[in-house]
Amino acid sequence: MTATQQHRSISLVGQDLAAPRPKLRRRTRGAVGLLMGMLLAGLFLTVLRVDILRLSYALGEALQTQQSLESEFRSLTAEVRTLRDPARLSELASQRGFQRPARIIETAPIDSPGRP
Repeated sequence: MTATQQHRSISLVGQDLAAPRPKLRRRTRGAVGLLMGMLLAGLFLTVLRVDILRLSYALGEALQTQQSLESEFRSLTAEVRTLRDPARLSELASQRGFQRPARIIETAPIDSPGRP
């Protein structure tokens, strides 16, 4: 090997001999950015739609619960009215031996120590 050839081989040390890569054009970068933006917008819309579906199911379930509670309230109100009926209470009292009092004694209210 001659000195010139040896000098040439040394000068190639650390040099990148691969063909230079073509740089991305601005247009290509813009298209990639646009596609990424569209992908993110699509994902955002999908998340919103799933959330709307979840809320609509929860609302339907809440309405059904409300209707059942209102129905139960109406039936319990009717039962309380039946149980408090004066005619029914009078009949139960007479069956158990209760009688009307012969006289009623009224007393004055007692003042509590904290009241003036």
